[in-house]
Order: sequence, then C-alpha cells, then structure tokens
Amino acid sequence: MHTFDKESLAKTGYPDGTAFRSHRPFLEYAVDFLYQKNGGKQLNILECGTGDGSGEYFSEITKQGKAKVWGIEYHNVPPACWYDKMKEKYENENYKITLENQGIFVMGTPYHPRLDPHYDIIFVDTSGYENRVNWVKYAAKGRCKIVIVHDSEHMHRFKPWFLEWITKNFNHVYDSWPTINPGTIFASDIDLDCNFQFEKRQNDMQHIVVTEEIDPATCGFPPNEHKDNEPEEFPDDGKKVKIGEKTYSIVF
Repeated sequence: MHTFDKESLAKTGYPDGTAFRSHRPFLEYAVDFLYQKNGGKQLNILECGTGDGSGEYFSEITKQGKAKVWGIEYHNVPPACWYDKMKEKYENENYKITLENQGIFVMGTPYHPRLDPHYDIIFVDTSGYENRVNWVKYAAKGRCKIVIVHDSEHMHRFKPWFLEWITKNFNHVYDSWPTINPGTIFASDIDLDCNFQFEKRQNDMQHIVVTEEIDPATCGFPPNEHKDNEPEEFPDDGKKVKIGEKTYSIVF
C-alpha cells in the first residue's frame, strides 16, 4: 500500500498558501501509478478547468513525454484573462489549452465532438459545483481510469448527496478531506492501494443551500450565453443532441 504522510500533508493548504496545489500529491500519485501500470506508455489526460497547481505539473510531465493533456478553460475576462495566462505559461506540444464555450462545463460534455472516448485521467477543478458533478457523471460511464476532483470539502457542504452517489458508481473512492483543506476526491474502478480510503463522512460540514440566482456575467461569461447553448434535451444514452442550430454526435 502507498502510504501518504497525513501528518505532513495536514500542514498544507490555506495556512501556508498551498491551497491551490493541495491536489498535487494525489495527481502525481495517480499519474505515476497508471504510467507504471501501462508499462511506460504515454497517458491521455483531460483537464477540466486550468490552474497553476495542475498546469505546472502537466507542463512538466508532457515535456517528458509521459502524458498528453488537453486543458479546457472558459474564463478569459479582463483584467484576469485567465485562459491567456495559463496558455502562455504552460502550453507545449503535448499540453494543449483551449478556450471553450462555458456550455461544455454546464452540460457535462458528452456532446463535445473533440472529446476522446476514453482517458486515463480526468482531472476536475473547474468553477461551479454543478459543473464538477457533471464531469464526474461523465467520467463514471467508463470514460476514464481515474477521476480526480479538487475542493472536495465543498461537495461535503453543497452536494452531500454526491458523496453517496460516487461510492455507488466507482468501486474505489478516496478523499483527503478533512486531513487536507482543500480536499481532493479521487475515484476509480481500479484499487489504487493507498491510505486515503473514503470514510463515508457525509455530515461533517454544515449543509448550505444556495437560493440566490447568480448573474452569469459576474462569473466570467457573457449574459445568456449559457442559456443559448443549453441542449433541447439531455439524454443519458442518446446518440445525438441539438445545441442551437447544430447537431452533435455524443461521444461514448
């Protein structure tokens, strides 16, 4: 069994400014685990929401040829221009970062024509808890070997039902919360053989229900853009979906 040093990891997070990289030990472990299991073959990784913590690491391993990564982002509003910054800092031949319509996140993405049918790892660190849940639901249909979700403490608070759902849809679930804040959930049908087994804690944070409607313009995407791109229907196992004037084949 791989034994993470919980005492050492517990000292990271918000107190010492490593909060946005608290997923790094688990991301590195997942990559090394699968890279060895695959006999040194290049991994295929999907990054749902870019950031410095994952970007630094993905830039390193893609330059080494250990993986090819597609990082998708939808935030690029001045003055932050997040997408531009991430692309300039980290993109290389094996690490492509693209700016996508935010509907790709809201709808959980089985509709995106460029998605591969299967990934080794899907890493989820996009904004919006519904978006994160959608990506995990997408991953749960056999579309990746390991799915990793950063900020798992918010799932305990905002989406407590999700914790039960993920244990029913993956054979092995691991969660670094509450040892580390922010936490990281990683799930797989493969036994990852480490000491962060999910303890089925579902009532350890006060549940918050968000009732106030959020103006999408304040979150970095144009007003009504998300509404214009909602599908007319959201089938679980259909073959095509119409978005606006276009019809896309669903990738399985």
